[in-house]
Amino acid sequence: MVPHHDQTNAPDGGLRFIMSLRITGEGHISSIEFRAGTMEHDG
Repeated sequence: MVPHHDQTNAPDGGLRFIMSLRITGEGHISSIEFRAGTMEHDG
């Protein structure tokens, strides 16, 4: 998980982030998935 390069529309005192996940699909083939989200100062 790392800070998103674009903090536009981040909540006051919060942070936008990007996270990478290793997922398993059909046939047990591994893939990488990226998700973005926000964290606020109170958790």
